[in-house]
Amino acid sequence: MDEMYIAQKIKSIREYLGFSQPELGSVIGATKQCICSWEKGKSMPDIITFFKILNVSGLTATELFKDIDSSKEENKIILSNDEQRLIAKLRTFPLEKRKALNSLLDINPTK
Repeated sequence: MDEMYIAQKIKSIREYLGFSQPELGSVIGATKQCICSWEKGKSMPDIITFFKILNVSGLTATELFKDIDSSKEENKIILSNDEQRLIAKLRTFPLEKRKALNSLLDINPTK
């Protein structure tokens, strides 16, 4: 797996979440310059930062690196940019805030 493959994946995650480079950086504790460098394949995030990116996206490493079957297009849920940003923001909430929000919205997580 080469640097450009990982660079494209990082950029795809950021764009999917609807984040600018500074916005993603703010969430994961990196500068815009770092993210720009990662997306160009000039450098790579360390493993901890990489897992922060995965955590924000809600993906596992396995999910990120497996090829997506385009024939499954009908199973994809299309979210607006605002919905994507909201979900990304919610994923950054501490556990107690998530529990409070679930209670407020009458959501019973299945875990």
